[in-house]
Amino acid sequence: MRGPWLVTTLAGLLLGGGPVSAQATDAHSGEALFNTVCSRCHGVGGTGGEGPALQGRRFRTVDDVDGIATVISEGLGAMPGNWWLGEDQVRELADYVWRLARVAETPVPGDPVAGRAVFEERDRCLRCHIVDGRGTGLGPDLSDIGARRGPESLRQAVVAPGEELPRGEITPHSSFLVVEVTTADGARLRGLRIREDAFRIALRDREGRYHSLAKSDLQAVERFPSSSLMPDYARSLGETQIEDLVAYLSSLRGS
Repeated sequence: MRGPWLVTTLAGLLLGGGPVSAQATDAHSGEALFNTVCSRCHGVGGTGGEGPALQGRRFRTVDDVDGIATVISEGLGAMPGNWWLGEDQVRELADYVWRLARVAETPVPGDPVAGRAVFEERDRCLRCHIVDGRGTGLGPDLSDIGARRGPESLRQAVVAPGEELPRGEITPHSSFLVVEVTTADGARLRGLRIREDAFRIALRDREGRYHSLAKSDLQAVERFPSSSLMPDYARSLGETQIEDLVAYLSSLRGS
Protein backbone atom coordinates (compact mmCIF):
# COMPACT_ATOMS: atom_id res chain seq x y z
CA MET A 1 0.00 0.00 0.00
CA ARG A 2 2.94 2.32 -0.57
CA GLY A 3 2.82 5.36 -2.78
CA PRO A 4 0.37 7.94 -4.19
CA TRP A 5 -1.96 5.33 -5.71
CA LEU A 6 -3.64 5.11 -2.29
CA VAL A 7 -5.01 8.62 -2.82
CA THR A 8 -7.28 7.46 -5.64
CA THR A 9 -8.29 4.16 -4.09
CA LEU A 10 -9.23 4.98 -0.52
CA ALA A 11 -10.74 8.27 -1.64
CA GLY A 12 -12.98 6.17 -3.91
CA LEU A 13 -14.20 4.20 -0.89
CA LEU A 14 -15.39 7.24 1.03
CA LEU A 15 -18.75 8.96 1.37
CA GLY A 16 -21.46 6.37 1.47
CA GLY A 17 -22.63 2.98 2.68
CA GLY A 18 -23.27 1.87 6.23
CA PRO A 19 -21.35 0.01 8.92
CA VAL A 20 -21.44 -3.74 9.43
CA SER A 21 -19.80 -5.68 12.22
CA ALA A 22 -16.30 -7.12 11.80
CA GLN A 23 -14.28 -9.57 13.86
CA ALA A 24 -11.42 -7.65 15.44
CA THR A 25 -7.84 -8.64 14.79
CA ASP A 26 -4.77 -7.47 16.66
CA ALA A 27 -5.41 -3.73 16.96
CA HIS A 28 -1.84 -2.79 17.75
CA SER A 29 -0.29 -4.73 14.88
CA GLY A 30 -2.85 -3.31 12.43
CA GLU A 31 -2.08 0.23 13.57
CA ALA A 32 1.68 -0.34 13.37
CA LEU A 33 1.38 -1.83 9.88
CA PHE A 34 -0.81 1.06 8.72
CA ASN A 35 1.61 3.66 10.05
CA THR A 36 4.47 1.87 8.30
CA VAL A 37 3.01 1.36 4.84
CA CYS A 38 -0.02 3.68 4.56
CA SER A 39 0.81 6.82 6.52
CA ARG A 40 2.73 8.48 3.68
CA CYS A 41 -0.60 9.08 1.94
CA HIS A 42 -3.10 8.99 4.78
CA GLY A 43 -1.12 10.27 7.75
CA VAL A 44 -0.19 8.55 10.98
CA GLY A 45 -3.40 7.30 12.52
CA GLY A 46 -5.33 8.09 9.34
CA THR A 47 -5.33 11.84 9.95
CA GLY A 48 -4.74 12.62 6.27
CA GLY A 49 -1.91 13.67 4.00
CA GLU A 50 -1.62 13.30 0.23
CA GLY A 51 -4.64 11.07 0.62
CA PRO A 52 -7.78 11.87 2.61
CA ALA A 53 -8.16 11.48 6.34
CA LEU A 54 -9.85 8.17 7.18
CA GLN A 55 -11.13 9.02 10.63
CA GLY A 56 -14.88 9.31 10.98
CA ARG A 57 -15.55 8.38 7.35
CA ARG A 58 -18.12 6.22 5.57
CA PHE A 59 -17.44 4.03 2.55
CA ARG A 60 -19.35 4.01 -0.69
CA THR A 61 -17.95 1.15 -2.79
CA VAL A 62 -17.57 -1.46 -0.04
CA ASP A 63 -19.78 -2.25 2.92
CA ASP A 64 -17.66 -4.47 5.14
CA VAL A 65 -14.12 -5.29 6.19
CA ASP A 66 -13.87 -8.04 3.59
CA GLY A 67 -14.46 -5.47 0.87
CA ILE A 68 -11.67 -3.25 2.18
CA ALA A 69 -9.37 -6.28 2.36
CA THR A 70 -10.12 -7.07 -1.28
CA VAL A 71 -9.23 -3.52 -2.35
CA ILE A 72 -5.98 -3.63 -0.37
CA SER A 73 -5.05 -7.01 -1.79
CA GLU A 74 -6.25 -6.70 -5.40
CA GLY A 75 -6.18 -2.95 -5.98
CA LEU A 76 -8.77 -0.57 -7.38
CA GLY A 77 -8.44 2.19 -9.97
CA ALA A 78 -4.91 3.59 -9.88
CA MET A 79 -3.96 1.47 -6.87
CA PRO A 80 -2.25 -1.83 -7.80
CA GLY A 81 -2.76 -5.02 -5.84
CA ASN A 82 -0.46 -5.38 -2.84
CA TRP A 83 0.77 -8.88 -3.60
CA TRP A 84 3.65 -8.55 -1.14
CA LEU A 85 1.31 -8.40 1.88
CA GLY A 86 0.37 -11.64 3.57
CA GLU A 87 -3.26 -12.58 4.13
CA ASP A 88 -3.04 -11.84 7.85
CA GLN A 89 -1.45 -8.44 7.16
CA VAL A 90 -4.18 -7.52 4.69
CA ARG A 91 -6.81 -8.47 7.25
CA GLU A 92 -5.13 -6.47 10.01
CA LEU A 93 -4.93 -3.41 7.75
CA ALA A 94 -8.54 -3.74 6.63
CA ASP A 95 -9.79 -4.11 10.19
CA TYR A 96 -7.79 -1.09 11.31
CA VAL A 97 -9.06 1.08 8.42
CA TRP A 98 -12.61 -0.01 9.26
CA ARG A 99 -12.11 1.01 12.89
CA LEU A 100 -10.68 4.37 11.84
CA ALA A 101 -14.01 5.15 10.20
CA ARG A 102 -15.67 4.87 13.62
CA VAL A 103 -13.54 7.26 15.62
CA ALA A 104 -14.16 10.97 15.82
CA GLU A 105 -12.59 12.83 12.91
CA THR A 106 -9.77 15.16 13.93
CA PRO A 107 -11.16 18.72 13.69
CA VAL A 108 -9.69 20.95 10.99
CA PRO A 109 -8.71 24.38 12.37
CA GLY A 110 -10.33 27.36 10.74
CA ASP A 111 -13.78 28.54 9.68
CA PRO A 112 -14.99 27.00 6.38
CA VAL A 113 -17.56 29.78 5.87
CA ALA A 114 -14.86 32.44 6.12
CA GLY A 115 -12.65 30.21 3.99
CA ARG A 116 -15.22 30.18 1.21
CA ALA A 117 -15.17 33.97 1.24
CA VAL A 118 -11.37 33.88 0.88
CA PHE A 119 -11.69 31.36 -1.96
CA GLU A 120 -14.27 33.42 -3.87
CA GLU A 121 -12.96 36.93 -3.14
CA ARG A 122 -12.36 38.67 -6.48
CA ASP A 123 -12.56 35.18 -8.03
CA ARG A 124 -9.19 34.47 -6.41
CA CYS A 125 -9.49 30.70 -6.90
CA LEU A 126 -12.45 30.42 -9.28
CA ARG A 127 -10.31 31.88 -12.07
CA CYS A 128 -8.54 28.50 -12.29
CA HIS A 129 -10.69 25.99 -10.38
CA ILE A 130 -14.24 24.68 -10.52
CA VAL A 131 -16.38 23.98 -7.46
CA ASP A 132 -19.86 22.56 -8.02
CA GLY A 133 -19.98 23.84 -11.59
CA ARG A 134 -18.72 27.36 -10.84
CA GLY A 135 -15.35 28.65 -12.00
CA THR A 136 -12.83 27.92 -14.74
CA GLY A 137 -11.12 24.60 -15.35
CA LEU A 138 -7.52 25.67 -15.91
CA GLY A 139 -6.56 23.77 -12.76
CA PRO A 140 -8.17 20.66 -11.23
CA ASP A 141 -11.84 20.51 -10.23
CA LEU A 142 -12.01 20.92 -6.44
CA SER A 143 -15.62 19.89 -5.86
CA ASP A 144 -14.60 16.81 -3.86
CA ILE A 145 -11.02 17.72 -2.94
CA GLY A 146 -11.69 17.24 0.80
CA ALA A 147 -12.52 13.57 0.12
CA ARG A 148 -9.36 13.07 -1.92
CA ARG A 149 -6.70 14.88 0.11
CA GLY A 150 -6.03 15.56 3.76
CA PRO A 151 -5.78 18.96 5.47
CA GLU A 152 -1.97 19.02 5.65
CA SER A 153 -1.67 18.33 1.93
CA LEU A 154 -4.25 21.01 1.16
CA ARG A 155 -2.38 23.53 3.28
CA GLN A 156 0.86 22.70 1.47
CA ALA A 157 -0.89 23.20 -1.86
CA VAL A 158 -1.97 26.68 -0.74
CA VAL A 159 1.37 27.88 0.63
CA ALA A 160 3.79 26.01 -1.66
CA PRO A 161 1.84 24.64 -4.65
CA GLY A 162 4.87 23.44 -6.61
CA GLU A 163 5.79 21.06 -3.80
CA GLU A 164 2.47 19.24 -4.03
CA LEU A 165 2.68 18.31 -7.71
CA PRO A 166 3.12 14.62 -8.64
CA ARG A 167 6.73 13.53 -9.01
CA GLY A 168 8.15 11.01 -11.41
CA GLU A 169 8.86 10.61 -15.09
CA ILE A 170 7.32 13.18 -17.42
CA THR A 171 5.07 11.43 -19.92
CA PRO A 172 2.75 12.68 -22.66
CA HIS A 173 -0.08 12.26 -20.14
CA SER A 174 1.47 14.10 -17.17
CA SER A 175 -1.24 16.29 -15.64
CA PHE A 176 -0.90 20.02 -15.04
CA LEU A 177 2.66 20.16 -16.35
CA VAL A 178 3.98 23.71 -16.67
CA VAL A 179 5.78 24.35 -19.95
CA GLU A 180 7.47 27.37 -21.47
CA VAL A 181 8.05 27.71 -25.19
CA THR A 182 10.28 30.18 -27.01
CA THR A 183 9.01 31.21 -30.42
CA ALA A 184 11.13 31.91 -33.50
CA ASP A 185 11.16 35.66 -32.73
CA GLY A 186 12.31 35.07 -29.13
CA ALA A 187 8.95 35.57 -27.38
CA ARG A 188 8.26 33.30 -24.41
CA LEU A 189 4.91 31.73 -23.63
CA ARG A 190 4.24 29.90 -20.37
CA GLY A 191 1.24 27.78 -19.45
CA LEU A 192 -0.18 24.34 -18.69
CA ARG A 193 0.43 21.69 -21.31
CA ILE A 194 -2.82 20.36 -22.78
CA ARG A 195 -1.39 17.87 -25.26
CA GLU A 196 1.88 17.14 -27.01
CA ASP A 197 3.18 14.84 -29.72
CA ALA A 198 6.31 14.69 -31.86
CA PHE A 199 5.19 17.62 -34.02
CA ARG A 200 3.00 19.96 -31.97
CA ILE A 201 2.46 21.17 -28.43
CA ALA A 202 -0.70 22.76 -27.07
CA LEU A 203 -0.89 24.81 -23.87
CA ARG A 204 -3.25 27.09 -22.00
CA ASP A 205 -1.84 30.29 -20.49
CA ARG A 206 -2.74 31.99 -17.18
CA GLU A 207 -5.55 33.92 -18.86
CA GLY A 208 -7.07 30.70 -20.15
CA ARG A 209 -6.10 31.28 -23.79
CA TYR A 210 -5.38 28.19 -25.85
CA HIS A 211 -2.24 27.96 -28.00
CA SER A 212 -1.37 25.16 -30.44
CA LEU A 213 2.15 25.44 -31.82
CA ALA A 214 4.27 23.54 -34.32
CA LYS A 215 7.53 22.48 -32.68
CA SER A 216 9.38 23.23 -35.91
CA ASP A 217 8.51 26.92 -35.37
CA LEU A 218 9.92 27.00 -31.82
CA GLN A 219 13.41 27.70 -30.57
CA ALA A 220 12.91 25.76 -27.35
CA VAL A 221 10.41 23.83 -25.23
CA GLU A 222 11.08 23.65 -21.49
CA ARG A 223 9.17 21.56 -18.96
CA PHE A 224 8.91 22.35 -15.24
CA PRO A 225 7.61 19.31 -13.31
CA SER A 226 8.10 20.97 -9.90
CA SER A 227 6.44 24.27 -10.81
CA SER A 228 2.86 25.50 -10.66
CA LEU A 229 0.98 28.40 -12.20
CA MET A 230 -0.83 28.75 -8.89
CA PRO A 231 0.39 31.69 -6.77
CA ASP A 232 2.14 31.10 -3.44
CA TYR A 233 -0.55 32.36 -1.06
CA ALA A 234 1.82 32.34 1.90
CA ARG A 235 2.93 35.72 0.52
CA SER A 236 -0.49 37.31 0.18
CA LEU A 237 -2.72 35.69 2.83
CA GLY A 238 -2.48 35.86 6.60
CA GLU A 239 -2.31 32.75 8.77
CA THR A 240 -5.99 32.99 9.76
CA GLN A 241 -7.04 33.28 6.10
CA ILE A 242 -4.92 30.24 5.21
CA GLU A 243 -6.47 28.17 8.00
CA ASP A 244 -9.97 29.22 6.93
CA LEU A 245 -9.23 28.42 3.28
CA VAL A 246 -7.92 24.95 4.18
CA ALA A 247 -11.01 24.35 6.34
CA TYR A 248 -13.22 25.24 3.37
CA LEU A 249 -11.31 23.00 0.98
CA SER A 250 -11.48 20.15 3.51
CA SER A 251 -15.27 20.56 3.64
CA LEU A 252 -15.64 19.95 -0.11
CA ARG A 253 -16.69 16.29 -0.30
CA GLY A 254 -18.74 16.20 -3.52
CA SER A 255 -22.39 15.29 -3.81
